[in-house]
Amino acid sequence: ECPAAVAETVLAAYAWLVEQAGKQGVVIGIENPRSDRHLDALFGHIDSNSLGFCYDISHDVLHADEPGGY
Repeated sequence: ECPAAVAETVLAAYAWLVEQAGKQGVVIGIENPRSDRHLDALFGHIDSNSLGFCYDISHDVLHADEPGGY
């Protein structure tokens, strides 16, 4: 679990990066992490067309509890 102060710092950094990307017409794609709660926090904090999700099936395969458990 991430301490609240660290989580806020990370979210603020992503917000700044997404803002800068938007100024340049760039979309930042976030790939699926081990836990959906990280995505929920990020997308819950930043509402921007310059932030998107890129599903990577290999992450599910690599992080599955058992082979084929994705």
